[in-house]
Amino acid sequence: MKITISPAKNKDFEGVFYLLDKHLWPKTKINKRKLKEIYVRQLKKKKIFLMAKINSEIVGFISLNIRLDIQIQEKIGQIEELVVKEQQRRLGIGKKLMQAVMKEAKKQKCAEIHLTSNMKRKSAHKFYKKLGFKSTAYLFWKEI
Repeated sequence: MKITISPAKNKDFEGVFYLLDKHLWPKTKINKRKLKEIYVRQLKKKKIFLMAKINSEIVGFISLNIRLDIQIQEKIGQIEELVVKEQQRRLGIGKKLMQAVMKEAKKQKCAEIHLTSNMKRKSAHKFYKKLGFKSTAYLFWKEI
């Protein structure tokens, strides 16, 4: 089984949408039309979207947003989505996506890479720690 990592393009939206809808946010009602508008707009802004494929099937997706940080006065890469199709988990796909996005962050001269993860996702936390990430903060949010 050969896993390939490559940039996601406009034509990959349906496969990416399926992963987000069924495997990352299965309990959330997603407005597909609105998500596609955001996806296309973000691609035009050069946001980094990478996908993992086995043969021609999209089985993983990761996104990276790069921003300048006031506190450290450097660029930071923020991983915003990471999803692997349930049937293909524990095959190294998530690790390959993370390695590819970290390589891209280095190429973009990021000093750090950040991500947030729901407190309930204990196995994901172990995965991130195995990759060298440290847990250093809480995320607070409020609907407005």
